[in-house]
Amino acid sequence: MLGLRMILYNPRYSLALTILILQLWGFGCNDSDYVIDVPSYVTAQEGLCVHIPCSFTVPTHSPVSQTAEGHWYRPRAVQNLMTSSKDDPRKRMFFTGKIPERDCSLFINDVQKSDQNSYQFRLIDPKTLYNYKTLPFLIVTELTDRPEIFQGKLIAGKQSTITCRSPGICAGTPPDITWNGKYGETKNFLHPYPNYTSVYYSNFTFTPSRDDDQSSLTCEVAFLQYTSVTKHMVSLNVESTAGENTFTIKEGDNQVMTCAVDSNPLAEITWFMEDEVIKGPTIGRSLIYGLSGARLRDAGIYRCMGQNEHGTSNKTIEIIIHYAPRRPDIICP
Repeated sequence: MLGLRMILYNPRYSLALTILILQLWGFGCNDSDYVIDVPSYVTAQEGLCVHIPCSFTVPTHSPVSQTAEGHWYRPRAVQNLMTSSKDDPRKRMFFTGKIPERDCSLFINDVQKSDQNSYQFRLIDPKTLYNYKTLPFLIVTELTDRPEIFQGKLIAGKQSTITCRSPGICAGTPPDITWNGKYGETKNFLHPYPNYTSVYYSNFTFTPSRDDDQSSLTCEVAFLQYTSVTKHMVSLNVESTAGENTFTIKEGDNQVMTCAVDSNPLAEITWFMEDEVIKGPTIGRSLIYGLSGARLRDAGIYRCMGQNEHGTSNKTIEIIIHYAPRRPDIICP
């Protein structure tokens, strides 16, 4: 009897005894009463997320109680990956179904290469402990989905916004979204969905010039601290008005524009920014307009009009404001 006590309390045998007890606890179960409906194979891309649908049955004489627990674990692993009683959709792995409703579906965020494995479901109830026999296998592939880019009509001299949508509707770590190819203002934001999942977007705002026509713009999305990266490049189609003169100004610079009209009798001169009249000093036959500390809103089409009793003359120029690279901000609505 002394030897038996030594075995029972010896830590070397604790794991073996636990497994033996669990096997004895489930002894006598009819496997045909315990069926799990789950895909044999599931594929996910590295950095994205995956939802594995799952449901299970139990014997009719032993319904699932409201206190039943579900566990997902890897075969031959001691520790559970997730437990329904400690479930939290903000974790990397979580249940999307309710065990009392016999729904064992799970969701995995920030999918990694190390997640490629078999997964086994265990049901624990006051009268039941059963390890279901069908094991779904998760296959993790390289990231191949590309971000989507949405752009409207681009007109030289008019401020435009192009939007990039990150692949995946996930609840994991927000991706890093960057733009390459142009100077502009970047603003990242998300659109929330149930279970803390979201789609991430990035807006790129700039004022195109005629020189930007057929140039490239790239949206790059990086997951898992740049271990999984995808990108999408588009060619810009910039429309422009014939006869425009284009001037590029750096943010914060000063620029003086002079409109001179040679006419007889003296013409009335007016400056327009888009369709709005802008004022400036008149010197002889010239009207002066100055930009001080140029900002993005100063970009656009400027028109000078000279008018007298014999008619009207117009001259149009385009002002482009170039921004230095900026750190993007994520805005949650």
